[in-house]
Amino acid sequence: MKRSFNNGTTQKLCSSREFRSGVASCRAVGSKLTVVLLLAVAATGCQTRTTSNSATVTAPPNGIITVKGNQLLRDGELWIPHGVQMIAFVASPDAWTNYDLDKPWFQNAYNHFNNAELDDAQAWGADTVRMMLSQPAADPQSPQYNANFVSQYVVGVQYARSIGLNVIVCVQDETQSGQLNGTNPVPGAATNRVWSEIVPMLKGDNGIIFEMYNEPSLNPPEGTDVNTPAQWQQYDAAMNATIQVIRNAGATNALLADGLWEGRTLQGLLPVTDPQNNVFYAVHPYFYTANDQNGTNWPAYFGDIASQYPVIAGEWSTLTGNVCNSDTSAAAVNFLQYIRSLNIGLVAVGYDYVKTGPDANFGGIVSDYDAYMPDGAGVTTYLNSQTCATANFGPGRIVQSWYLNNAVPTSPM
Repeated sequence: MKRSFNNGTTQKLCSSREFRSGVASCRAVGSKLTVVLLLAVAATGCQTRTTSNSATVTAPPNGIITVKGNQLLRDGELWIPHGVQMIAFVASPDAWTNYDLDKPWFQNAYNHFNNAELDDAQAWGADTVRMMLSQPAADPQSPQYNANFVSQYVVGVQYARSIGLNVIVCVQDETQSGQLNGTNPVPGAATNRVWSEIVPMLKGDNGIIFEMYNEPSLNPPEGTDVNTPAQWQQYDAAMNATIQVIRNAGATNALLADGLWEGRTLQGLLPVTDPQNNVFYAVHPYFYTANDQNGTNWPAYFGDIASQYPVIAGEWSTLTGNVCNSDTSAAAVNFLQYIRSLNIGLVAVGYDYVKTGPDANFGGIVSDYDAYMPDGAGVTTYLNSQTCATANFGPGRIVQSWYLNNAVPTSPM
């Protein structure tokens, strides 16, 4: 598959099938750069295409992420991530057989994942992609372990970095990621085996962020929205063990720790311990309740702690399955303005899928990206603003406007 540019040059892109073989494509941009990324897997069909002024390089671009005080820095400058989430590697093909037959979006996302999709996410306005990785598929001791699947994931991460995107590598352990034996509320031995497996493949590029565990599920006692000190101690011990695994593997990358209550809150946080002092935190501040939507919960759940530590909204969109009413569109604008005022970046959900049917509970940032293209001939159109129930609103356009113009709109779009 080729893509033409207005300067007359061309770009060779791997199809979905080529990407699934474990080979990253080649990219010639402006007749100046060709990046070749090959993992130690079978090379098929994806050839380097260069122009007379091109050069082959292996080093990733700049985009080094570090923590300083309560700020995230990219190459030493304040950075407020403009991210999108991709679910192509939430579940491996093995998991589809066991779980996903009635939920095709994971399979579809995997089947249409290719270089063009990452290019288009960047053109859409993203500077970061959060790429989920199935813990069962990446744990060498799991019966679902799939080395080729892991290799494909790593090649995708490397390609995203080669075009200048930052990447959040996130380990996910849930039923939807193929876990059939119960999930841990915090990272455990299997999580640490995954990091031992993938860190050697990715370390050395500090434009990659390691998000240690998606949505720790220690929830507050019934009737309250505040986690107990004992729960934060349990969280702290588990996260510190994972940090040690990653650091022992030689990585100095920035680390990302999700809050408790499935990422909803950092209230009561017991900070983790990192010998590199290079950790920041994430919340997933969906509008689960009226107070989540109207802003009452924002300071306590994450706003106040952002004065001490760097924080991002690691997942967010409007939800059709929870609060979605006539106030949602204005609340979404208020939310984005609030986090922007605190230098809190965003990972918007979701870029590579649309849920349909009775489980369609995400009003995401695209409205028609659920196509399955087995021949990899192209990509579907990315439309913004998936509708939030009857409110006739989705956040895609306002998120994209923020990303492209570096300013949050003042009203719904």
